Amino acid sequence: MDNLKNHLSLMRSLVCEGKFLYVRCGNHILNLIVKAGLEKADAAIGKIREGIKYIKNSEIRLVKFVECLSNLGLPCSKKLCQDMPIRWNSTYQMIESAPAYQQEYNRYDLIDPNFRHGLLENE
Repeated sequence: MDNLKNHLSLMRSLVCEGKFLYVRCGNHILNLIVKAGLEKADAAIGKIREGIKYIKNSEIRLVKFVECLSNLGLPCSKKLCQDMPIRWNSTYQMIESAPAYQQEYNRYDLIDPNFRHGLLENE
């Protein structure tokens, strides 16, 4: 934050000589920027989020999902990571782990007719 403040000061871009530029405000602004960017992928993120909730809300569904992994010969190394929508970094972690489970999502979609959260290739 000090580097940013110094840079903006050199460019004469600070209001009130930077007296009101705080780290907390900077973090809040960063959070708003990331949330705005995530809104662009809201449909895919929603499918991932709801799919994970659906699977994790039942022990039987979770066991079926793990069976899908073993039937495909894939290790169950990453846990299904469910986010907390108010914390973008947890959403990032959820999205980061999703590609590893795309094939399983689609296979689970065939096994459980109530599961409607399969991911398309472009998602």
